[in-house]
Order: sequence, then structure tokens, then C-alpha cells
Amino acid sequence: FLTTVLVNVLPLLTLCFAVQALSFLFFVAHVKNRGRTMPILAVVATVMFPPLLYPLSLLGLFDAVFPIRERMGNK
Repeated sequence: FLTTVLVNVLPLLTLCFAVQALSFLFFVAHVKNRGRTMPILAVVATVMFPPLLYPLSLLGLFDAVFPIRERMGNK
């Protein structure tokens, strides 16, 4: 039972954390007053090259676990 649950939840969590990472990239672009070009290119690259979901999901996990946005927003 646990194996079935994990096999079904892992792609969902990967996608959710990748979306979290993409929103973090848009946040960084906004805080640093840069254009939206780089985050949009990250979105396009992720759609065109799906293995990028895994490093992005790791970034999204770090964004969710550690207060990275708070540290960037206070400066």
C-alpha cells in the first residue's frame, strides 16, 4: 500500500515544488528589479526539457523549508 501511495504522490510533489521554484524565480526577478525574461525562459526550458523539473523541485523544496524569501526581501 505504501509503495502505491509513494509512486502516485512523488510526481505530484515534484510538480508542486517545481511550481514553487518558478514562483521563487519570479520573486527574485521582482526584488532585484530585473525583467521577467529569465523566469519566463526558465518556464519555457522546463516545458521543453522535462528533466529540469528535478533541480527546480529541489529549489522549490529549499524555498519552502528555509526562509529564503524573507532574507532577500529584507535587504
